[in-house]
Amino acid sequence: MNIKYFFAIVIVAACVAAIPGCKTTIDYPSGDKYVGAAKDKVRDGEGEYQWKSGDKYVGPYRAGKRHGEGLYTWASGETYKGIYSSSVKDGKGTYTWLSDDKYEGEFKDGKMNGQGTYTWKSGDKYVGEFKDDKRNGQGTMTYADGRVQKGVWKDNIYQGEK
Repeated sequence: MNIKYFFAIVIVAACVAAIPGCKTTIDYPSGDKYVGAAKDKVRDGEGEYQWKSGDKYVGPYRAGKRHGEGLYTWASGETYKGIYSSSVKDGKGTYTWLSDDKYEGEFKDGKMNGQGTYTWKSGDKYVGEFKDDKRNGQGTMTYADGRVQKGVWKDNIYQGEK
């Protein structure tokens, strides 16, 4: 056997066996593409997934799902950098909208849930509790003009000091 071909076969086998540092490329019928670690043709480990739509995710996978800290960039330019669990935003993260509004804080079940800071492009800023993507609970809203509202919020509406 020619030694050059022997080494080529060993390298391909190493990628199939998912040895650390080896990248596999998977082209999907939809036009999507994955480059990274895989086990049995399933995304597993560090990788990059590019959707045909232009969306892109770079980060770890576990059993085919986004899992751990990664960066998702939508074709629109919006980004989420943070923790995923089973492909859902779940843990600390930062979401930046195309408008330059930004949320930094806790996510649960793919939504802003827990403590966080939402900063609007205008300079307004809310620091406090969120539930299901809305200001809910104790928080402080500081407006760009210097006004401050501190107290309880329910479904994004200020309820007063309590």
